[in-house]
Amino acid sequence: MFAKVVEQFTELPRPIVTILAENKGADYKLKKENGYFKLPNGDFYPHNLFGAIQSLTSHSGDDMEEAIIRAAFKDISKFTLKPKLVVELLSDGVQSVKNAQMVIDKIQFQISASPIMENLEQSWKNMSSSIHDNYPGTPLCVQRVFERKKIYTMENLPQTKKDIVSLMKEIPANNVVPQLLEQALGM
Repeated sequence: MFAKVVEQFTELPRPIVTILAENKGADYKLKKENGYFKLPNGDFYPHNLFGAIQSLTSHSGDDMEEAIIRAAFKDISKFTLKPKLVVELLSDGVQSVKNAQMVIDKIQFQISASPIMENLEQSWKNMSSSIHDNYPGTPLCVQRVFERKKIYTMENLPQTKKDIVSLMKEIPANNVVPQLLEQALGM
């Protein structure tokens, strides 16, 4: 759920990967096997971190970074794994999950009330529910970029093609952004 929230409300590159880690394993008296701390979920730290980084670098085709990571985690091939504990997540219907989701939904982002923000919000409301379901963080991401650039009125919008392209590079791209900007701002 944390990764979904980060993907929805930030402009960080995808995929968002979360790894359980504990830098102070000895302080918490975590059991050590083959030089790695065994975490409560059954993963071995920092072996699990290596695996995640290796997966990301190999999928991105970054051979140099993978070589550097391999050098940092020497003798990884000698590490023998035992089956890890799989923890099942609670379903969305469980009350504690609903409560947590309500708290997350109430997170306030500093978006100023302005004609531009109102136009974006109104255009978003007029879009179909399937768009809302498939692209839930889109208006907030666009509004955050406009807020950062201090674009509050139609007069503040970029006028030259170069400035428009520069602005568009900062807005996370998806299939809905062009439609939202066209409907709300005529861009």
